[in-house]
Amino acid sequence: MKQVNLYIRVHQVRNLENVRIKYIGCLLLEYKGKHKYVFIDNVGERDQRASMLRLVCSGLKMLKEPCEILVLALNDIEKKWKKHSDLWNEINERVVGGGHDLSYKVCKSSDEDTGEVFKIFKSKLDRYKRSYKTDSGFMN
Repeated sequence: MKQVNLYIRVHQVRNLENVRIKYIGCLLLEYKGKHKYVFIDNVGERDQRASMLRLVCSGLKMLKEPCEILVLALNDIEKKWKKHSDLWNEINERVVGGGHDLSYKVCKSSDEDTGEVFKIFKSKLDRYKRSYKTDSGFMN
């Protein structure tokens, strides 16, 4: 079975009044040293944990055969799972239906083996947030 790492990271985008308007995200599928980055402009969820779970769903959709998947994130997405049981059910259906094994690891951006990926994510997401046009009422 293939071993795949799935890195996920989300950021809030706020408007000029500092009100959250959406979550944006990055995910990275890593297999045998090869990387596939995916940027999601609007994750479509209302809070950080739900947005992270939605990214896991997106990553699972990309897999074409059964894999051992390690999800790496900066926050514990397994906490308060009952609040997002619909997303957990979707993840479970994709895992079982795809014949995958799934595990989770909470990382720190300073970790030697994973920190660089999260720094790249932060840089890409910060650049996106700065590029938002002020004339549309969003952040610059």
